[in-house]
Amino acid sequence: MRFLLLLGSLCLLGASGYLAGIFLPTSYESLARLGAVPYHEYVPDGPSFLQLSLTPSRYAAFRAAVNILLAGSTISFMLLLLQPAYRNEFRRLRLETRRGLMALRSTVNQLSVTQSILAGGALLAISLARLGWLFLDPMSPDEITSYDAFVHQGAAAVTSFYPIPNNHVFYNFLCWVAAKVVPGKVLLIMRLPSLIVATAGTALSYALLTRFLNFRVASLVIALFGFSTLTVLYAASGRGYFVQMVCIELAFFAVLGIATKPDYWRLSWATFVLSSVVGLYTIPTFAAPLVSLGILLLAVSVQFPAHARARYYASLLSAGAIIIVTAGVLYMPVGAVSGWDRLLTNRYLAPHSFAEFWTLSRAHLYETAAMLLGPVRPGLVCSAILLALTPLVLLRQRALLPKHWLAWGAWLMVVTPVALTVAQRMFFPGRTLMYTTYFLFVLAALGADHLANRWPRQWMSKAPIAFLLVLTGWRAIELLRNWDSLRNSREQNELVAHAYQWLQTQPRGAVLLSGSYHSLMFHHFGLTDGHPLPLHFKREPDSRYLLLPQGSPARPTWASALPYHLAYQDALVQIYMLGTSQRN
Repeated sequence: MRFLLLLGSLCLLGASGYLAGIFLPTSYESLARLGAVPYHEYVPDGPSFLQLSLTPSRYAAFRAAVNILLAGSTISFMLLLLQPAYRNEFRRLRLETRRGLMALRSTVNQLSVTQSILAGGALLAISLARLGWLFLDPMSPDEITSYDAFVHQGAAAVTSFYPIPNNHVFYNFLCWVAAKVVPGKVLLIMRLPSLIVATAGTALSYALLTRFLNFRVASLVIALFGFSTLTVLYAASGRGYFVQMVCIELAFFAVLGIATKPDYWRLSWATFVLSSVVGLYTIPTFAAPLVSLGILLLAVSVQFPAHARARYYASLLSAGAIIIVTAGVLYMPVGAVSGWDRLLTNRYLAPHSFAEFWTLSRAHLYETAAMLLGPVRPGLVCSAILLALTPLVLLRQRALLPKHWLAWGAWLMVVTPVALTVAQRMFFPGRTLMYTTYFLFVLAALGADHLANRWPRQWMSKAPIAFLLVLTGWRAIELLRNWDSLRNSREQNELVAHAYQWLQTQPRGAVLLSGSYHSLMFHHFGLTDGHPLPLHFKREPDSRYLLLPQGSPARPTWASALPYHLAYQDALVQIYMLGTSQRN
């Protein structure tokens, strides 16, 4: 308990110091301007503006709370460090960390030359696929909105302006830091943090799987997950999903450490708490995997003798309290500036009536399966068989070895989101469930390895592993098939940029956009080049330009009576101009 008390005070000190560094130099006026920052939640409808909850008294109370927290946590932390017993806790944590790193290094060093080449080749191929995607795939509307509405507005906006769940706060803060390193390079600013975290996280996951299981299982999991199109997409995307994924992996292996590695007790609890805080601060939907891990931690208590369970439950409750309180402190700016309802009310996770849920569930299941698994029916059938057989096999084990705890944990990570979906009658967006495919592949690889070790005939023992290798190859080929889609996306972006550049060469005047994707892109181009066009989304008397999607049936009635002439068109858009102009 001493260690968790020290960890809790350190978390509060770090969170309050982080907020103090951002908001104590930030004036009320600079935050109030966020109400005039446009954001695009529904691209066809044009930009929206948030009515802030911020008031001078509310901001003053927030800053006072930050100062009190900073002072209180600093004093508490220093008082604890004055006591030798607490300093000794830090020393033990440092020793456990050093032993843990040495154990991982030993695991890597024990690989044979062939295994090292295979592992290095797999990691290199996955990294190259992600790097290629980073440069080939144009920025998505979500990425552009994240940059325009949050990252570009500064650290105070990133951490307090929350009009839509699109603001993955911690990830966008990393992007703001990246903007200081590579200023003006929007693509790198938004995507480089994700790529770096994904690369490091994949290598660490490979080493941990090898440590807890074996090289064969680890290689299958990393290859299957690493070559999935969704994984490559979000590893090279300017969104927080892969940072969340790495936090889930760290928290998962930390729970395994708590269950099976008593010599790493402090390191395991510290990793679990810190990764959970960062995961929640990146995307609040981290709460779903956190529930799975909480159930697993409760299950871990069965292996303790009765007299030790009370202490274990106290540790578990303390860790949970640290996570909730620290995450709450970090989100305080959102509550002060945007309002707590913006954070706590997510329309994408709204519960449905029973009838509506039942009607939509099949379509949502198929859509999510297509995103996560590929071919829908084979993927669902294989997943269902795997999830049904796993507990049957595990319940036959007389003693729970580390690999059994890992299998139970992986099973819970997949099953719990399904149970939450049914219990709350809501649908998680497919991308927030990306982590479930990782744990499905863990179960599949464990099953193949189990059969390979038990079946007497050589060809039978190799069949499951051969199947997973073929599946990995198929996923790699499927990834290459996205080339045409990437090329089409780039061509569309080039058309939008060309239309914007054409408007910049024409006499200046109001541009009326009729519910077009161009509105988001034109706003972004103007923000980055410093020469924004006067964009309008409702009829203005002085609208010189009228932009309509290609294929629109006719100009609006009011425009038909005015001397608009078709001045520019491409495969996506038609631009009409008042008066005469040279046709493009």
